Amino acid sequence: MKRLSFFLIIALFAGMSTAGVKYVAVVETDVDAQSGVSAQLNPAEVREITAELRRQATENLPTGKYSVMTSETVQSMGGSVLEECAEENCVVALGSRIGADYIVRGTVSKFQTKFTLAIELYETENGTLVLSSEAVRSENLEELLGMASKASANMFRKFAGAKESARKSKTDVGGGRDGDRVGGYYFAPKYQIPVGTPVSWGGVNLEGGWTFESGWFCGIDIGGGGETKGDYVFRAGDSTSNVFMGLGISLGNVYDLWDKLQFVYGGSVGLWFGIRGKEKEGPSLIAPFVKLRWDFVEIMYRAPYGYDGWNNHQLMTGFYFSTPKSGGNVYDLYFSPKYQTPLGTPISFGINLEEGLIWGDGAFFGMDFSGSGGGGKSLIGMGISLGNVYDLVDALQFVYGGSVGLWYVWDERYEYKGYENALYQEIDYLAPFVKLRYKYIELMYRGLLGYKAVTYGGKEDVSPFAWNNHQLMLGFYFATNKRER
Repeated sequence: MKRLSFFLIIALFAGMSTAGVKYVAVVETDVDAQSGVSAQLNPAEVREITAELRRQATENLPTGKYSVMTSETVQSMGGSVLEECAEENCVVALGSRIGADYIVRGTVSKFQTKFTLAIELYETENGTLVLSSEAVRSENLEELLGMASKASANMFRKFAGAKESARKSKTDVGGGRDGDRVGGYYFAPKYQIPVGTPVSWGGVNLEGGWTFESGWFCGIDIGGGGETKGDYVFRAGDSTSNVFMGLGISLGNVYDLWDKLQFVYGGSVGLWFGIRGKEKEGPSLIAPFVKLRWDFVEIMYRAPYGYDGWNNHQLMTGFYFSTPKSGGNVYDLYFSPKYQTPLGTPISFGINLEEGLIWGDGAFFGMDFSGSGGGGKSLIGMGISLGNVYDLVDALQFVYGGSVGLWYVWDERYEYKGYENALYQEIDYLAPFVKLRYKYIELMYRGLLGYKAVTYGGKEDVSPFAWNNHQLMLGFYFATNKRER
């Protein structure tokens, strides 16, 4: 009767595994007696290490895809004999016996005065070693347990991410042909190229939403751009000003072409306004679009249509970031408040706030907000930051990238060509930057590029597109610690 019950349990687990859920068994940690560690570890300490590995497996393997077997289940189904099994083949054979798809086991050894813990994950079906964690070493057992917690968490996240990548045929999110993708959030910041549009300085477009497993997506986009000719300031009704702005709801689908290349088609329904000097365009209500996307870079053509017919032809280029709904933690959130030092800039003091997402490979994107003033001068603006992190030595990092946005600087008490109280105005659109970061401290240089004009004595001097500001900032960097680096 007991044997019949045992085989019924095995059949139950096998049937559930074929339904899509994979079972993971964390077996008793092995103690290497030959290294002399057995004399310094008692059974309770060994069980604590095993329990920590099981806890990290439960927390870091995606639910619905993996089920971590409890210690009681492993023991009741014959797993207790694993304590006497040190050979890899034996571990895998017993794992198959208890109905597990994967076996996880830690091994503690000792060299000189330090304990060493190695964690390995085996696949039961073919007996191969799938993944192993980095070895952790410490003279203190409590410290070793903390290091094991982080190392095993990283291993499980890496395992889940690799399996998720293998399961999806081309991209993380989207697809019009393959039915095995997952849904997830996406964010696509783009720059509107001044081609085929009255806005010669270009513009900024922000799109974000949700992509479904079938490849259909729904999102919201907001954008705007402008220019002036002869007069620097944007003023509605000025015959030299052109402005275009609006927002809409985007709908469409993604179709896979080749490898990472995708074709995207759809349209937006919304409200877009255009101002051409003293003439106002009738609002546009629909905007069909097509996109070509390769990996995380995309180019988009969109044509708003309204009461005046086709009002604009917009060509945009930018980036595409997606976050799968499942598959473990693949990114960190970060926040970086900084103080703008009064060096190389007309502003005597200021504050910069930046926040966003950073992936395991170091690529990041975020939003930043700036505000500063003093001595009659002011700066305010915001932008989208994109870049990458490069590890130098130890905790020292080099960060490079740039921002696309809008920064406005003015000074109403400016002295220019012998005239007092001249009006200085500046609008910047691009801001490349570099940073040096050591742990939580960050030093950043950023240059603002755009146009500037000075109004004095009834005259105006307009400068071409150039470097207008050199900003040196010092502050802090805070980030979560969930992604696999």
